Amino acid sequence: MRVLITGGQGFAGRYLTARWLDLDTEVEIVGCGRSSANASHFRHSISVGSERKPAPLPPDLSASIDSTRYRYVSTDMLDEAGVQTMIAEVRPNVIVHVASALRDDATKTLFETNVMGTEHLFHAVALAGLSSTRIVVGSSGSVYGAVTDEKLPIDEATPTAPFDMYSISKVAQEHVARMLSLRYGIATVIVRIFNIVGAGQDERHFCGHMAAQIVDIETERRPPMLSIGPLDTTRDFIDVRDVADGLIAAATRGDSGATYNLASGREVGMQHVFDEMIAASRLPADLQILSKPARRADMPRNVASIARLSALGFAPRFSLQESLQNILDYYRGLSDAGD
Repeated sequence: MRVLITGGQGFAGRYLTARWLDLDTEVEIVGCGRSSANASHFRHSISVGSERKPAPLPPDLSASIDSTRYRYVSTDMLDEAGVQTMIAEVRPNVIVHVASALRDDATKTLFETNVMGTEHLFHAVALAGLSSTRIVVGSSGSVYGAVTDEKLPIDEATPTAPFDMYSISKVAQEHVARMLSLRYGIATVIVRIFNIVGAGQDERHFCGHMAAQIVDIETERRPPMLSIGPLDTTRDFIDVRDVADGLIAAATRGDSGATYNLASGREVGMQHVFDEMIAASRLPADLQILSKPARRADMPRNVASIARLSALGFAPRFSLQESLQNILDYYRGLSDAGD
């Protein structure tokens, strides 16, 4: 089986590649993305003291991807002709489409990447005559928006109510995927991924941002002051390695036309996440907490029902405590290595 992973050098794409290669000795994986091939780093950068540096892959992840069954091709999903050429050459049996813009990207980038890139992919598969190819589209749990307490946990029948340009672009991506799936007869599965956490995560996410600050304080690269936002919301955090398992389950056993929540199914308060990271840290006793101004929460509470994906055999393997420890150890490893 040949699998194409778009966003192959992104956070989820790297972990998905490594996990699939480990699980299936027969699979051949082709990663694609707009950046040039890089075997040692993620596409994003991280903070090390006052510097911004390319984020290195964790050693075990790098080792897993070092396989004769993996190759990478540089293809921008916005280059329609380039995508068509790449699909015609690769001819994948399965495509996992996790190339995505992030929440604070410009509106133009969000809609070009999340919507137009998806459209180009489906057109290319149809043009290549790949009638048996299955596409898994990586969407987001944010498409549900704010859900009232009595309707938690969120199941896949919950109406979408996007609250920002990112979640609007992901709803649009889903509509484009479903429409083109029907038009071209392409088997398609939608996977709504909730709050990912794991070693090497972009610091635009809470856990990565916290870990970078904590380790900088531990190593005395910054004064003992932590800057945090409000901690009065809840989220459903899922380890990036569990995300990989869920995407593989959806790709290999999911029903065509179905939508699946990919989450841990556990509601966790942000205050609890903060407390867990502090407990796992080596921070000095004179630590000061600097609170950022509060703003209205887009989603006060958030937790998913994962019953539908669990029916495919999916079960999270990692606790939040393990995930947070992995992130802290990742930054400590950079400090020990002098990176």
